[in-house]
Amino acid sequence: MKIGLLGLPNSGKTTIFNLLTGLSQPMEPFFTESSQVHLGLSRLVDPRLDFINSLDPKPEVKYAEINFVDMAGFLVEHHDKTLHTPAEFFTHLHDVDALLYVIRAFDNPEVMQVYEDANAKRDISAIELELIVADMEVADRRIEKLEKELQAKKDKRSVEHDVLLKCREFLNDELPLRQLELNREEEKELRGFRFLSQKPVLVVLNIGEEGIGDEIPQDLIAECGVAIADSEIRNAKSEMRFIQLCGKLEEEISRLPTEEQGDFLREMGLDQPGRPKVLEASLALLDLISFFTIGNKEVKAWTIPRGTPAIEAAGKIHTDMQRGFIRAEVLAYNDLKEAGDMKIAREKGLFRLESKEYIVTDGDIIKFRFNV
Repeated sequence: MKIGLLGLPNSGKTTIFNLLTGLSQPMEPFFTESSQVHLGLSRLVDPRLDFINSLDPKPEVKYAEINFVDMAGFLVEHHDKTLHTPAEFFTHLHDVDALLYVIRAFDNPEVMQVYEDANAKRDISAIELELIVADMEVADRRIEKLEKELQAKKDKRSVEHDVLLKCREFLNDELPLRQLELNREEEKELRGFRFLSQKPVLVVLNIGEEGIGDEIPQDLIAECGVAIADSEIRNAKSEMRFIQLCGKLEEEISRLPTEEQGDFLREMGLDQPGRPKVLEASLALLDLISFFTIGNKEVKAWTIPRGTPAIEAAGKIHTDMQRGFIRAEVLAYNDLKEAGDMKIAREKGLFRLESKEYIVTDGDIIKFRFNV
């Protein structure tokens, strides 16, 4: 799982990147003239995996991970002239699963900004336009090539050509492709293009300390997407999800000794640190769940899309498991927790044998039976 961070210069993007990855990348502004990227990862610490391991400790506990790519800041305006980002800037973004926009929502006269005032809607629109322009270039090149090929054929029909024309018309209206309704055949045709504006987006509003406790502006939510809340984190259908945090403060807290962080959070009126908040929101954005495996030397968490059948989950571990799939031996985490022991869970008949069509549930502990 990989997520790309985008934002205008000095929006706090690298601060958020450091918060998520535990790295200490310098936070001086760097712009689109540079192809430099920062790469890092974050472990998804899961208490369920710790409990499973506590019953029969293994040498290694392997949490799921999210890889983050921190891109250079967009330089979208200069001397009242709009500058579009060169296509090569986006090279590192085509293979990410989602995008995370870091949007400035703080006022600090000491920090140089592209725009004088903080305006989330304007900054989101500026980033979206860059992605739309980049996608337009890709679509135009392919359409031109297809039309030359079709001229030499008797059969002028092409699903790929038709869907690309549909995309180009949508992009011409400055609308991101994630909002375009497509049927399954059209989605399949577009898969290889990895269009940037088609990727799901999580917006992190980077607020100042004075904004802690404030709600995300309702007009912004109404126009662009939804705020992520516990009640809607899994079910809300939206083109864009929103959370907010004070990046500078959160990173300072993350550098404190663990035993001091709780008191500091309470003092600032925060119910949880920002890092797990962003990670949970990222999983929700991609609608991912976790299942667990237990080996001789490790217990491990795996992330898969919700609705994944057992045979595809087996392929996540190894292609041989998918190819030679026989059955999946499944134990629900909550059943194990209640039993308190693997042996007791087996004696109670809580283990189940499931076929390849079984839809894996969040928290399943699975042993795949296969033969190749």
